[in-house]
Amino acid sequence: VESPSRLHLNCSNTLDFNRRNFSRALKESKTYTPNPVDTSDALLTLSEIETKFAEVYAAAIHEDWFYHRFEELKSDPQVVQKAKSVVGNYDCYEDALDDIALMTGSEKYPDFVSWDRLPEEKKFASISQAEETLKVLKKEGYDLKGFLLNEYACPDDCPLDRIHDRSFVVEAIAKNAHEVWARDKIKDGWFYGEIRDNAEKFHPMLVPYEVLPESEKEYDRAIGRVFLETLDRVERWQTESVVYENLP
Repeated sequence: VESPSRLHLNCSNTLDFNRRNFSRALKESKTYTPNPVDTSDALLTLSEIETKFAEVYAAAIHEDWFYHRFEELKSDPQVVQKAKSVVGNYDCYEDALDDIALMTGSEKYPDFVSWDRLPEEKKFASISQAEETLKVLKKEGYDLKGFLLNEYACPDDCPLDRIHDRSFVVEAIAKNAHEVWARDKIKDGWFYGEIRDNAEKFHPMLVPYEVLPESEKEYDRAIGRVFLETLDRVERWQTESVVYENLP
């Protein structure tokens, strides 16, 4: 299944950065070996708080992806034109646009449904990915208990000004998400290419995270931002002392 953060690309898309950056990307791609964080020994206790957070986080990631795809479709010229042609069947243009965008999304993306309508096997896969993010943070030395209790603790060697720097956490999650995606692509037989070609398995984003254009980094950063937003949205688990007594 194609990663949601890459679904917006099609075969005709090219890199949106200049020739100098393209030359750098081409050079980097020839020696690029994805290196995501090895979480094989970063075991979670799957305590109540970890399980609960992973479920909420997985749902939030999916809903964020769904919302952004929906908004993109509403700006698509073909969707706009079709909505205008059938507006007479609706109370207003906005209703027509929403309906056409939803129908188009269902045809374009297999998982273009709300979280509660997502098949159970897809939910399970999403929750596993959410748990992987927790493992990455744990393996990198972050205080997992602190994160889940809204105490943004850094590893011992982390500069003091990073302790409450959410952007640092977002970037760490984003980079690892790209590394995992690139690793899986290469395992599946994909290669770097200036233009994406599904048949020949060429992809312009098979380069180190640092070389990606900002527009692509933003798709990966969304995963990190949703992580922090989820921390803000969940109920105040600090009051549930019986729960976090069992945290690692």
